[in-house]
Amino acid sequence: MTRFIHTLALTAALVAPGLTQAETLRAQSPARALLGQVTGVIGTPALAAGRFQEPGAVLTGDWSPARIRVDEIGMVHVGGSDSAVQIDPDGGMTFTVGCNRYAAQASTRAGNRLTIEAIRGTLMACPPDEARLEHRLIDALHAVRRYEIDDTLLILQDWHGGTLLELRAVPIRVPGLFPPRAPWADPHPELDHPHGPWHRG
Repeated sequence: MTRFIHTLALTAALVAPGLTQAETLRAQSPARALLGQVTGVIGTPALAAGRFQEPGAVLTGDWSPARIRVDEIGMVHVGGSDSAVQIDPDGGMTFTVGCNRYAAQASTRAGNRLTIEAIRGTLMACPPDEARLEHRLIDALHAVRRYEIDDTLLILQDWHGGTLLELRAVPIRVPGLFPPRAPWADPHPELDHPHGPWHRG
């Protein structure tokens, strides 16, 4: 299966005149990129009232999982899987490791707080290795409460700042990887699992 290759999409507000999006990303320090998000997206009156905001430019884009935390082992590389994560400006999120397709909703708040909710997806039987990676990815996304940006890495963390998942922006987008609104990305009772099919016990 062809490995999914993606692009990081930045809004025009974060792209310097005369530079490509990739050049702008490389030129910006993590602090500068986050400042652009805070002043342009998160720093709004609605935030003062405690309402969740859209993820904004820094999180919006196409990512490839790089490392994931496995209990009692630590961080392990995800390399070799056809995996992809896409985050839309409105917080809509789609992801796959090459078998099932999943959708979710990402929301941010001040202080780099992030939650990922309403995870749902297709129910195909997958090869054991892909199934295990799916379960680990979904468990990690459920536990996400914070994020950090480190160059081209999006680091998803738990409440205590421990790293759960690292996503890497990659440079080329493959058109049509995910339709603009795939039928399975909308809520369906038969696909919604409050604890997910990965829940045990």
